[in-house]
Amino acid sequence: MKIQGKHIYLYGKYYDTSKNKSSFINSEYDIMIYKFLDNENRTIGSLEGFFISEIDSFKSFENNPLVLRNQMKEFEEMYKGKFFPFTESN
Repeated sequence: MKIQGKHIYLYGKYYDTSKNKSSFINSEYDIMIYKFLDNENRTIGSLEGFFISEIDSFKSFENNPLVLRNQMKEFEEMYKGKFFPFTESN
């Protein structure tokens, strides 16, 4: 999605369907940046917020990019963007 020169993507906890869901509770696993094709319908139960970027860098990614939680700041700098969580963590 693009609004006034900004590219907006949803992000959430990466969930590997081949693993037990309980192994992801309270962990520092990767997050996934979700990019959608036009008119694509999708249900995602692990959304955490928005990633808003000044550049459309995701055209180069074939799949949804994964980001380590401890590397989110570097990802923001690399793609001139910012993560906006739905809720603030303590």
